[in-house]
Amino acid sequence: MEQEQEVALNLQRLAAGEKNFVGASLVAADLRGANLVEVDFSGADLRRANLSGANMQGSRLVGAKLREAHLMGTNLVGANLQQADFKCAFMFKALLNDADLEQANLAVAYLRGARFTAANLKGVIGESAFLEEAVLRYANLTLADFNHAFLSKTDFSYANLTESILTDTKLVAADLTLAQLDRANLFKAKLTSSQLRGASLIEANLAYADIQATDLSNANLQNANLNQCLIDGANLTSTNFQGTIYENLGINHSCLLFPNQKIYKWKTMRFRSRTEIKVAQVLENRGLMYLPNSLMRLGRYHKSFEPDFLVCCPTAKGFKWAILEIDGYWHLPQKRAKEHERERLFEHSGVRIHRFDADLCENDPETVVSELIELMSQ
Repeated sequence: MEQEQEVALNLQRLAAGEKNFVGASLVAADLRGANLVEVDFSGADLRRANLSGANMQGSRLVGAKLREAHLMGTNLVGANLQQADFKCAFMFKALLNDADLEQANLAVAYLRGARFTAANLKGVIGESAFLEEAVLRYANLTLADFNHAFLSKTDFSYANLTESILTDTKLVAADLTLAQLDRANLFKAKLTSSQLRGASLIEANLAYADIQATDLSNANLQNANLNQCLIDGANLTSTNFQGTIYENLGINHSCLLFPNQKIYKWKTMRFRSRTEIKVAQVLENRGLMYLPNSLMRLGRYHKSFEPDFLVCCPTAKGFKWAILEIDGYWHLPQKRAKEHERERLFEHSGVRIHRFDADLCENDPETVVSELIELMSQ
């Protein structure tokens, strides 16, 4: 009863235009749409209060208690929210641009579509928070803890997430363009189809993370932990893998990855295109032995090459080896002289190269393999 009376008295003071509510009790208060610009709620108890649609621009809520509060669409632009407790708060589409949330508690808070452009979230606790489709462009999230959080389709472009904790976090289709993620912990994070163009992930922990189909062009992953990381279909144009397990690693013990290289995986093997996988599937179904995209050494000529497929086929004359090459748009006329030279070296080493058009391999891989077997049986 005393608490209800105190809340009622504080509501009267607010209505009268007072600004100082340091340590005040406003538990479960109805402040929907209220004008609370530059009001000082530092240390105030606003648990379960309804502040939806309120204008709290420039207000102070340092150390305030806002657990389970409703702040849907609330304007907190430029507010000081340091160490405030928003655990389990409902903050759908709240406006927090330029706000200071250093060491605030956002655990399990619902912040879908909230805007934090240029906000300070250093050391914030965001475990299991829901921030899908939120905007955190240019935000400071150093040392922030978003363990198990839901951050899919969230805009982190140009944000600073240095040493942040993002373990087992959902970041599907998130925008991390030019973001700073140095020494961030992304263990088991799911970043499928995310944008990481130009991002810095120096010494980041991406062990067991899923970065399939991500855009890592011009990203810096120097000394990052990529153990058991899923990277199929990622755009690796000019990606820096220095000091990682992918340094000097190609497809299957082959050379360095090519610029603009995408990788596709099937049966634990790695391929440069889905067309290659279609051919591999037919070779598999025919029971043939084959090596896709593997580095080969011609000791007689002291040269190394990477054929698309080295295939072994049983024939009436015993087992024979041949190379199956898929000719796509990248096989330009000006390269033909070098390809002839390559074919000559392989032929003198006892292996013939058979070339097939990429469109035929894509649309009718069964015919391609049948023709290869026929040629090898001659």
